[in-house]
Amino acid sequence: GKPGKKACEAVMHALEGGFVCNIVALGVKVGLFEGLWKCQSGVSMESVTPDDLSAATGTDRRLVREWLGCMASANILEHHPESGGFTMCQQLAELVCEYRKNGAGGASSVVGVLKTHVTLAHRLPRLAECFYTGRGLDYDAGDEEGDLANGIRAMHVPVFRDLAVPHLLPALDRHCPTVGGGVTQILEAGGVVADVGCGAGGLVVALARAYPKSTFAGFDMSQRALEEAAACVEREGLGNATVIDAAVEPIGHGRHVGTYDLVVSYDLLHDCADPALVARSVCRALKPSGVWLLVDIACHESYADNVAKIDPLTWSYSVQLCLPSSMGNDGQGAALGTVGLSIPRAQAILTSQGFREVLPFTIPQLPGNQCYVALPEVPSESE
Repeated sequence: GKPGKKACEAVMHALEGGFVCNIVALGVKVGLFEGLWKCQSGVSMESVTPDDLSAATGTDRRLVREWLGCMASANILEHHPESGGFTMCQQLAELVCEYRKNGAGGASSVVGVLKTHVTLAHRLPRLAECFYTGRGLDYDAGDEEGDLANGIRAMHVPVFRDLAVPHLLPALDRHCPTVGGGVTQILEAGGVVADVGCGAGGLVVALARAYPKSTFAGFDMSQRALEEAAACVEREGLGNATVIDAAVEPIGHGRHVGTYDLVVSYDLLHDCADPALVARSVCRALKPSGVWLLVDIACHESYADNVAKIDPLTWSYSVQLCLPSSMGNDGQGAALGTVGLSIPRAQAILTSQGFREVLPFTIPQLPGNQCYVALPEVPSESE
């Protein structure tokens, strides 16, 4: 019947797409797309042969030739039989080259997704074990070469570099019932900010560059991400930004109690095995007048609604990465996953851990995200 045919066609489409995705990801990891575009545009070649690309990238000609053939057969590259060369269009370059200054990649680049695919594919045998043991997987598991951390960094570049300062923080001020001109005025004058779940440090760098009078501390537990973040801060020469290993020096303890005017967390809470502990720690870290800006994945309270309305790519990230992380290594974690933090659940978690108000809002520049302003309880005069 029609349902069976539709299901079988979906499997075959996924099968072909999965294998081809491996080869596309390989081209990103080895630098073949970048090399092809540089040959084509920089040297102004009409088409790029396997010999040309092999020489430009320092790779084996036989493997490059086979890779080019696969990409052309998949209609990703164009083959020119008369010259034996290949070309790529600018729209493709914007998609498969990294989004960086003076680079070919655009804001819609999928390089980050493809980089994470390398590690996530490598983790599949460990993930299969989780299905039988009920235990989760550490976020860094299988990421020996750092493709996952680097891929997450690349995925977030357009948000942190292009949207955070001009769009997200002004929206925070519009939705945050604070006094004294709002959070951006505090940052301009010299505030103290923490990025909890800073990953590779992209948001810390963007904010530290925009608000030189303020100080910024990025917290994370992923060793790969911390290495990326520390290198990023050093490369930018930012004296007002630091990176802290949250496993050694957790937020909400010691010198990090009652310290921060603003805490930001982007795509963090749904990955946490103990989101309540994170919320409690952030609440302790804030000044009484402080604010937690929390940005997470927009989803629905109903599982059926999420199945019907959330795209398969988001679900696949949940199965491979976010849900195993939030299950915890012992399997006793909250197990939220990518589509598990609905507005009611987020509000329930935060209000149970010392926040008096949790105000949801959205901005058009982040259509897939749900934003929150969380305000801590104000201590009574007797406390």
